[in-house]
Amino acid sequence: KNCLAMTLYYLKTNVKSAENAVLYSQGKIYDAIYDFAVSGTLQSDQLPKNLYGKCQPGIGANELKRLDYLHSFGGVPIFSNNLLGSIKDISKEVDFVKTIITAEGVEVEFNIAKILPRVKLLDYKKSGISTTNFLAGNYFVRDIEESFLVAREVSPLCQSTFVVSSKFREACAQKHLNVGFKEVAYS
Repeated sequence: KNCLAMTLYYLKTNVKSAENAVLYSQGKIYDAIYDFAVSGTLQSDQLPKNLYGKCQPGIGANELKRLDYLHSFGGVPIFSNNLLGSIKDISKEVDFVKTIITAEGVEVEFNIAKILPRVKLLDYKKSGISTTNFLAGNYFVRDIEESFLVAREVSPLCQSTFVVSSKFREACAQKHLNVGFKEVAYS
């Protein structure tokens, strides 16, 4: 197999505050969102209708209106309509369901994303996966077997981990999307 030396990035919500996650009702609602977006065991039509999420205090109404990427806990990516409409071919790699996000009484429509490509991204040994050293942190492999815009780790132990490629980052820059990036650590 041909391997590609890919540069990988975590997505970040572009605000200064660390309190920048979207909160969903704990229990059935959040569990369903997690099962759709992260574990992939639910399809979009199996989710409850009217999914409302609330921003933590670090995201105000003005920020919410201009952000193109948000996240909820456990590796749930949330993309703006603008991002989904701007990045060519993203629909081949992401299934999504509409959600309404609120901050300071303002409501904005976003999309909870289910990342379809599942790829071996992590160096399991160096990351301490399936060993007792599971606090080693995530170390990514340099050589990936397939090209993608966005991908989620294939191992169920680390399925909350997802990254984007430089192709995704370049598309965001080209379209002036408000998304933050942080390069991953490699093994």
